[in-house]
Amino acid sequence: GAVRVDPELVAAELRAAERELRSLRADAVEADGDLEAAAMDWHRERQDAETTLQAYRDRAREVKLRIRKMETAGPTAPCPTCGRVLESHYDEVLSELREEWENIVQDGSWWRRRWEQLEPKPPHLQEREGKALRLHAALEATSERVELLRARLGDLAGSRPYPVAAAGAGPLGHVAAALLRVRDARL
Repeated sequence: GAVRVDPELVAAELRAAERELRSLRADAVEADGDLEAAAMDWHRERQDAETTLQAYRDRAREVKLRIRKMETAGPTAPCPTCGRVLESHYDEVLSELREEWENIVQDGSWWRRRWEQLEPKPPHLQEREGKALRLHAALEATSERVELLRARLGDLAGSRPYPVAAAGAGPLGHVAAALLRVRDARL
């Protein structure tokens, strides 16, 4: 006897695979957009933290240099604001500069920790990358399946049933016919 593959069943499977492909494409586009937005947010946050940290470092160096110059000159140091000799105001101005430097260092430490936190890729971004990769893999597999079904449907338009006799008599003939169907299903 012969085994016949129903072209209507293949056509129905093709329509279902095409619907799945359209759905996966939409999901992949959405996932890619979400991933891109999350990556941009992360990069922007990292850049902001790095820029702010660098500004604090620069400011700390500048204030530290002013402190050293004042300490070197002593009470004859010029006022950082008006340029007149400090004399009796020396200790007060130096104390204010040291306090300013300590505040800058403290805030800079916070920004350094923030920048270090943002250095590795955040878990939510890794999850979005994983989702996008899985969707693209499913999209590729489904696309291949659609192409195989289209080719198979085209072949069935002019194909004949699988003759068991052509494959050999007995139980091996049925196995051979089944293997031919499997091979053709993959094509």
